[in-house]
Amino acid sequence: MDGWYWSLMEETFQKAVEIFRSAGNHTAAALAQRLVETTDDVPAELVQRQQDFWNESAEFDDVNDVPDAMCRIPEDIHDEMMAEIGWGTYAPVTATDFITEHIRRVNEAQRARPWAAASDPKRWH
Repeated sequence: MDGWYWSLMEETFQKAVEIFRSAGNHTAAALAQRLVETTDDVPAELVQRQQDFWNESAEFDDVNDVPDAMCRIPEDIHDEMMAEIGWGTYAPVTATDFITEHIRRVNEAQRARPWAAASDPKRWH
């Protein structure tokens, strides 16, 4: 795992800083800036686990493997978390906190998807 993944994460957080600032939401901008500043502290294991979501969704053949909604889960969850920062309902202290919560929410959403249960023959009875 190289530093490219951390750079992508930092870019994403920096984009959030700019969006919040341009909207006049200085509290959210400051929080997002803290995420930028703590990106390098995110453990490699967590970075890899989060990146696996993006890599896995890129490998799917939308027609044959999974519905489009499945591929969008990591991005949708990320956007939802950023919106929560903007609304003031979610305030991670560090980038590690943000990534840990992102992984938790994506895992939960993937387990809850209705097509997973229907595709498991053990659950058909």
